Amino acid sequence: MRSIHWAVASGGFVLLGIVGANIGIGLAESGGAGSSSQNAAAPKTPVEELQAEIKKLQELVPDQAAIMTHVGYHWTNLWFALDKQNWPLADFYLSETRNNLKWAVRNRPFRKTAAGVIDLGSIAQALDTTQFTQLKDAIGKKDKDRGIKLYEEAMQGCFACHKASEKPYLVPRRPEAPEVNVINFAADAKAP
Repeated sequence: MRSIHWAVASGGFVLLGIVGANIGIGLAESGGAGSSSQNAAAPKTPVEELQAEIKKLQELVPDQAAIMTHVGYHWTNLWFALDKQNWPLADFYLSETRNNLKWAVRNRPFRKTAAGVIDLGSIAQALDTTQFTQLKDAIGKKDKDRGIKLYEEAMQGCFACHKASEKPYLVPRRPEAPEVNVINFAADAKAP
């Protein structure tokens, strides 16, 4: 019981520290409480304030390369879930792969190349409605052989997108080890 009270109290102190730090940052950005007007910047128009806020928010969004590491993480783990015939886990990793690929395309729907503009959204949609949809079906039917075949076919689609995006050096392959060691891929795993 003592540790619970300590955790709550610690959480409160952390929260107060965060709020205090934000107030301090706000005061520093505005020149502090009671600062002289000679240090104050000219007031911004509402449009300038919105533009500054948009710029701050854009800096928080990861770039497409960072998002694609999430795709690779889930795609890699999907292979091991398929291999161990852990169907709920395979379904989870396929869903996460699909969601993260959609996120990557929302982040950058088009890519300029020497050959012209590539519509990444169309490529991702085609992959999603063919191999990924069929792979979901194979997982639902617990068909390991078909699942592995579709996994391999989907990698060809991934590589085609990489080549179209002028990144032929990003060659996907069947993974040799899962991305994490903390997940038990065994189908009969019930507890740590």
